Amino acid sequence: MKKHLIILTFAILATACQTTDLRPVDLHAYLLSYLGMSSADIQQKLNFKSLGYQSAQAIQHNNQLIYTLYQPMNIPIAQSSDLNNPLPSSANSYDLNLKCHVIFNLENGIARSISYEGKAC
Repeated sequence: MKKHLIILTFAILATACQTTDLRPVDLHAYLLSYLGMSSADIQQKLNFKSLGYQSAQAIQHNNQLIYTLYQPMNIPIAQSSDLNNPLPSSANSYDLNLKCHVIFNLENGIARSISYEGKAC
């Protein structure tokens, strides 16, 4: 059992190390250009898809404009090389969608600061 856990851990770490960010822009630096804009202008102009991000529709709640970004991640499942004791598995990998909330903090409908919440930020 320990051997299987070590193999699985190594596979996950190896995959994480191979993952590269292909997005052409420093997100935080880019989003800073939206400070001082109205909530309506941000919603009209900001296009996360063009930056390489998957996102949900913006939600305005109280004094915040919140976008949810998704980072899909495919985690391979280690296969046992021991034919006498194979690991039970119906798939070779599983998918995760990590989330990041990009939050524009508003004062009188104008973006004054940005904060982030989530594991994919």
